[in-house]
Amino acid sequence: MIEPGTHNFTIYQGATFELDLQYKDSTGSGVNMAGFSIAAKLADLTNNSNILATFTTSFTDASTGQFQIKLTAAQTAALTNGGLYDVLITEPGGDKFYILQGRVFLDPGITGL
Repeated sequence: MIEPGTHNFTIYQGATFELDLQYKDSTGSGVNMAGFSIAAKLADLTNNSNILATFTTSFTDASTGQFQIKLTAAQTAALTNGGLYDVLITEPGGDKFYILQGRVFLDPGITGL
């Protein structure tokens, strides 16, 4: 079983959000994620079945476990509050593990809206 890490962050409403991540093993080495898939969603803080946004995910270097989760400016503009997120990986054999989770805060900004 993989215990997911926790990382909280702030999304600035009306701005593109990008978070670069790396999946590492217990020795701190990047995991080769060839053949893996990644999914990430943001849900309402009080009702996690209410999905507020689905992140676009892409590998930046799958051989070293580097990937990115992203929301467009239009997606962040549509948010009215923060919530909870998680990142789920699916291994080539079909096993699924949550590797990251946390709280998302929303900063309404001024200029972007």
